[in-house]
Amino acid sequence: RVEHKIPKDVPILAINMGTLGFLAEVEPAETFFAISRVLEGDYFIDERMKIRTFVEGFDTIPDALNDVVVLTGIPGKVTHLKYYIDGELAEEIRADGLIISTPTGSTAYALSAGGPLIDPRLHAILLVPLAPVALTARPLVVPDSSSIEIEVLTKREIILTVDGQFYTQLPPHLRIRIEKSPRKTKFVRFSKRIYPKYTLKIKKKF
Repeated sequence: RVEHKIPKDVPILAINMGTLGFLAEVEPAETFFAISRVLEGDYFIDERMKIRTFVEGFDTIPDALNDVVVLTGIPGKVTHLKYYIDGELAEEIRADGLIISTPTGSTAYALSAGGPLIDPRLHAILLVPLAPVALTARPLVVPDSSSIEIEVLTKREIILTVDGQFYTQLPPHLRIRIEKSPRKTKFVRFSKRIYPKYTLKIKKKF
């Protein structure tokens, strides 16, 4: 949440004030020690990719650190989507929606929807159908250089969300384009180790 509230490109020292804290570097009891290390320059910067959403007529959609989700506008009614990768049709689905996730977001909504855990060091974008009617509609991992275009075929409004913080309703019969953002989110880190902390938190979540 804080990523959407601070000036761009300011490094974040994440303190775990919640339950899992996938992005948190320290626990509350370690806060003052962590600040001391930052003041001494004893840290490095972990840069995480973001994705950017383009919708004709909408200029205020923020970048996503975790995910962009296209959802049915009416609970219980599926939406009809086609999505293209670099201009080529990848899949046509009837589902509750579609999650487009960064590697960072692969531990969030995408994971709960059956997507894979992606190492945050990989340069990739993940697409996960939400409760698809056809069981053959599976998660898809594509290079982060890909241009993803979603064609909304349903006759009803849809909902677009960014990181669960930004919501907007969109009219039917439009196209949404998602690409890697030129901006990154910077986190303060004290260790370059990812495992086993990363996987242990996954086990704790489930």
